Amino acid sequence: MIPDAADADGLFASVIDCAGVPAIVPGLLELLLPHGAYLSVGYATVPQLDLALVSRRELTVRGIRSGRRCDLEVILRLAAEGRVQLPPVDCWGLDAVNDALQSLRAGAVAGKAVVVITP
Repeated sequence: MIPDAADADGLFASVIDCAGVPAIVPGLLELLLPHGAYLSVGYATVPQLDLALVSRRELTVRGIRSGRRCDLEVILRLAAEGRVQLPPVDCWGLDAVNDALQSLRAGAVAGKAVVVITP
């Protein structure tokens, strides 16, 4: 979580879950402001999830998937052959994620914005 992005109550407008860990999903939903968005990038089966919070806060729950593996293999081959032009990529470290988001909002990112997380 990015403390600077939270409101006074410590709640967020959006949460991006890349972990795919079922146990943390309810807690992540609790962190959302009314009308907030929970984005699931990882895969998880959540056997028991109380959707009352989703309804009360009118939350959006959305899954993100970019395509199939075979699609990725084709585009990587085409890019390696120079047959498609890839968009420019701007990278930020995790400590600069707020700068990345600000650049995206300002329209200053011409292609892809990537946050690089190093262990």
